[in-house]
Amino acid sequence: MQEKADFETDSTDSIAIYGYIIGILVIAALYISGLLA
Repeated sequence: MQEKADFETDSTDSIAIYGYIIGILVIAALYISGLLA
């Protein structure tokens, strides 16, 4: 049970990290597009 819980936690953390990075890239792209527009 403990190993399963750790696995789920790691997966959630990875998704959160990737989501955070993607969010920054999207915001940066929109910001740059706004400046160039």
